[in-house]
Amino acid sequence: MTYGTTRVEVPELAIIDRETFDAAQEQLTRNLQTSPRNRKREYLLVGRVRCTCGRVMIGRAKLGDQYRYYACSDRSQPKSLRTCSEPIVNAKLIEPVVWDWIERITTDDGAMTAALEELAKHTAADVQPKRDELARVEQDIDRTRRAISVWTQSYPDASGDDELADLKANVKAASARLDTLRRKRDELAAEIEQVDVSQSRQREALEDVQLLRDEIMGADDEVKRYILDRLHVACRLRRADDGLSLDVGLQLGDGGSYGSHFA
Repeated sequence: MTYGTTRVEVPELAIIDRETFDAAQEQLTRNLQTSPRNRKREYLLVGRVRCTCGRVMIGRAKLGDQYRYYACSDRSQPKSLRTCSEPIVNAKLIEPVVWDWIERITTDDGAMTAALEELAKHTAADVQPKRDELARVEQDIDRTRRAISVWTQSYPDASGDDELADLKANVKAASARLDTLRRKRDELAAEIEQVDVSQSRQREALEDVQLLRDEIMGADDEVKRYILDRLHVACRLRRADDGLSLDVGLQLGDGGSYGSHFA
């Protein structure tokens, strides 16, 4: 709730959680942008590029078609609800970067190999925090198991009903925490497995991409969009101390991800 420059969070008034709300807004925006009958202008990356905040970016224009740009879908909300402060991005800056990368990796095996190696490096950096968190969760699981064992073994030695009740309450709470930790462990393990890139999948990617070379060379806008759909191209802006950068990736076959990073 906003009055002037004062903003007060009142989460108890929400009828759905914020994550669901944001996901619904993004889907509505994506539907409008990707539907041909609703698009007044062509945006090569519509539905494929995300803001630094994680939301999908939408295509907009100023001065007719003279200036096309991408903006975070958060800008579609009332100012009082906006949480993203990223500036708009000129379409003429990022669209050629993405397509040039697609052409390069599909026509040059050396470039594709380099892109895979670059992605593997970024993947390793991205997945390490998950590995660290998984190790912490495993330690918490072990500590919780030992605590449950100690409390249950103390049942016969309880001095009275109150102490026994306390021990059982501790075991019940710890068991619930153990279930939560196990679910978190399984989720992290699945995420880590998903982002790992194997050498065999890299070779498969090279073979699959080679099949698209003839279609990619000299492609018009319609064919480019088809190729981007076929390769499941996805982009993500990243904000760092030295400025804005762009991660570009594609998926082939079994869902293996391959990509590169551009400043």
